[in-house]
Amino acid sequence: MSKITFQEAPLQMARGVVGIGEHHDNHWGRMLVLTLLQCEGARHLLIESAADQQYRVDGITTDAGAIDSEMARALDGVSWQTEGVLPLSIVIYQAQKRGVQVTCADDMCVYSAEYAVRANGMKKRNQTAVNTLLGLGDTPPKGVIMLNGADHFKGSNTKFTIGKLLEGQEGLSFGWVDASTKEGSGFGVRVG
Repeated sequence: MSKITFQEAPLQMARGVVGIGEHHDNHWGRMLVLTLLQCEGARHLLIESAADQQYRVDGITTDAGAIDSEMARALDGVSWQTEGVLPLSIVIYQAQKRGVQVTCADDMCVYSAEYAVRANGMKKRNQTAVNTLLGLGDTPPKGVIMLNGADHFKGSNTKFTIGKLLEGQEGLSFGWVDASTKEGSGFGVRVG
């Protein structure tokens, strides 16, 4: 349950679960996810959106295989991102085009931003992410990418990080990449 480098991310994903810790003000983590989606073995992408947004996630790709710009705009409007950052909807669309299942894995308390970033809120949100992961049906899960803010893995405001909550899960392999910076994401370096 440790921090790994971006070079180790494809192998970690193939063995189990790789967390990608992003900074919501830049696109480096999302760019790493796009790179991982091109590697063999990507099966699931868990995103930092509340479960009530799943219908938007499911509606991003039309039956004709195009992006539904209305659904994309609506999801991007409630997602953790700032102007000029690679939209989450594009990451979702690329995953769906490759047959990767995309699942919302954040708690509804995310809508109360003040509570959501405090210790109790982060614990609740991280537990929801872990429960979603363990509910995927694979035992242990493999081929999973978890895209969350880096604090969900670092634990700067809670000791109940995603990795800590996964400890003791028999056979589960988990590692995370701090892709909150260009250097950490390996942008411009080929992986896989």
